[in-house]
Parts: sequence; structure tokens; C-alpha cells
Amino acid sequence: MPTRECVSSNLVQKNASPQVKAGKLLPALMLLLFCVLCTWLGLMASAPYSSAKQWHEANEKLYQQLQTLRLQNQRRELELQALQTPAGIERAARELGYLRPNEYTLRLPSNSGAP
Repeated sequence: MPTRECVSSNLVQKNASPQVKAGKLLPALMLLLFCVLCTWLGLMASAPYSSAKQWHEANEKLYQQLQTLRLQNQRRELELQALQTPAGIERAARELGYLRPNEYTLRLPSNSGAP
């Protein structure tokens, strides 16, 4: 039969085990909490940069549209200047189908169905 000292030493060993587990668990939880905190801080710190990147991308799109519209405007201004000359007026009129007096439109038949 076990003596009283043996039984008490077994109880001490069994009771010591949860303290050891708690001693190992606490640093692991603290490390996990630290990692979560660092991740959250990183996300909060990067938020202004990500919104600035979105603004920059939107500004780039608008700038490209502006450049395209400026080029179209320049082309149309050149076309308008050309239309203010007699040759430009004649070209525009011919595109619309107008003819000079004593001129005739020549229409050629299509080749489909011809041998």
C-alpha cells in the first residue's frame, strides 16, 4: 500500500501539470495577440496609401481622357480652318454629293453577276 508521502507527491505532480500548461499557453496567447495587433496596425497604416493609389489611378484615367479630347479638339480646329478656304468648301460639298455646273456623276455597275 502506498504511503501517505507517495500519494501526496503524486498529487503534487498532477497539480503541477496544469500550471506548466498555463505557463506555456500564456506566452503563446500573448504572441498571437501581438501578431493580431501588428496586422491591424499595418492595415490601418496602409489605408491612406491605398486610397491615394486609387485617387492616382482615377486621375490618370481623367488625364488620358483630357489628352484625347484635346487632340480631337485640335483636329476639329484644323478641319474648321480648312473649311474656311475655297478648296475646303469644295471638298466638303463634293463629300455631300454636290457637283459644279455642267458636271455629271459617273456611276459604274458592280461586277457581281458579270461573266
